Amino acid sequence: MVVVLRYLLPSNTVTERFLEFVEVKDKTGVGLCNSIKVVLEPLKLREKLIAQTYDGVAVMSGNVHGVQTLMKETYPNAQFVHCYAHQLNLTLQQLCSARISILKVFFADLTAFATFFSGAPKRVAALSEATSS
Repeated sequence: MVVVLRYLLPSNTVTERFLEFVEVKDKTGVGLCNSIKVVLEPLKLREKLIAQTYDGVAVMSGNVHGVQTLMKETYPNAQFVHCYAHQLNLTLQQLCSARISILKVFFADLTAFATFFSGAPKRVAALSEATSS
């Protein structure tokens, strides 16, 4: 999982910064929430964190045990907004796969690659090791 912060500078410039890649072992709402908090808590953003964005899957956006609900317990000002970049990505995938066969294969391979690595911490570790050498 990737943790990114977007913030406003005193000059009213919106700035976005990558914080960390987080290896996630527990993919429940609680597990994902705890993984995010490990990155955010040292930054002491309790009152300053005003938004959180994720894709629309239930474990992230759910109103009961979703990450967005659990994060609000620690960061009460953090309103949930569906990630529009994710929606754009899904829209482009659908558009391209419906019209251009070569892009269909590309996105299928890309999706398969992401799926293969997203479900297994050992595979992520092997990929990290292979790409770091």
